[in-house]
Amino acid sequence: MPEPRCRSLAVLGTMSDAGKTTLTAGLCRVLANGGTAVAPFKAQNMSNNAAPALLPGGGYGEIGTAQALQAEACRLPPRVEMNPVLLKSGGRRDSDGAYLCSVVVMGKQIAREDYGTLGARTDTLLSLAVGAHDKLAETADAVLIEGAGSCTELNLMERDIVNLPLVRILDCPWLLVANIDVGGVFAQIVGTKACLPPSDWELCVGIVVNKLRGEA
Repeated sequence: MPEPRCRSLAVLGTMSDAGKTTLTAGLCRVLANGGTAVAPFKAQNMSNNAAPALLPGGGYGEIGTAQALQAEACRLPPRVEMNPVLLKSGGRRDSDGAYLCSVVVMGKQIAREDYGTLGARTDTLLSLAVGAHDKLAETADAVLIEGAGSCTELNLMERDIVNLPLVRILDCPWLLVANIDVGGVFAQIVGTKACLPPSDWELCVGIVVNKLRGEA
């Protein structure tokens, strides 16, 4: 059976601010410099910082600035498939004070709703994210997938479309990025492994201890 043309690698973290975005961008540039056709991907981003990106049918939508930066590292124009779901702060609802988010799908806002309502979209958004990844894979030798926050937020796993649930569907290897700068780096790594079933950990191909300063 022939191997797939595109190989995906996910960069997941033990926490927010572990350095996943920068590491992913760096890997993108290394691969691009080596002649590999590489594309960045983040299924869902939560950020008010957006950049223009090409729509499939022409014109422009918006994606997170992190994926626009990674596209530049790949020497590619940003495309909405690189960040198919972008969640932006939507203020609060007047009637009950509930926090709202603007839901941007494939570059265009489709709703402004509370997070409970957003959770009901999980299956649809996960399917859409897989489709966007596969579209990038049609013209790439490699797709570098950035995760979000901690990959083991067990209370959020049922609504997670950006970390391990996506990795399971794609059956792709992943790196774990830990942040030594805040302390407790070994607990971060061991704790992440302890929270995962063996089948997830078996796909982990390396651990990156990030943000090291001085000697250790």
